[in-house]
Amino acid sequence: MSKLLETVIASQVFSTAESEKYQFGFKANHSTGICTHLFKPTVEYYMNISSHVVACFIDFKKSFDHVNHWKLFIKLLHDNIDVNIVGLLAYSYSSQELCVRWISTVSGFHSE
Repeated sequence: MSKLLETVIASQVFSTAESEKYQFGFKANHSTGICTHLFKPTVEYYMNISSHVVACFIDFKKSFDHVNHWKLFIKLLHDNIDVNIVGLLAYSYSSQELCVRWISTVSGFHSE
């Protein structure tokens, strides 16, 4: 999906301030390394004041490749995401085609 389309969809689903607030990866001058760097002193602070610290880490690296997209689209509708946005996502993922280019040779197109 194009970056422009992703930006438009994200702007409709999340407020900019909300999405930017928690985003470390895929953001200019940010990384998950920075997140880790900020996380350590935060945990130390709460441990030093004898507070409990509970953390959960999830690796979403390949999760979207293994999810049932139609169940995801239905969930988005149940979460009151605009039906036009969900329809656009569903259309985009159901009509994808791919081909392989190697040097100047291009394969035929295939759909999933």
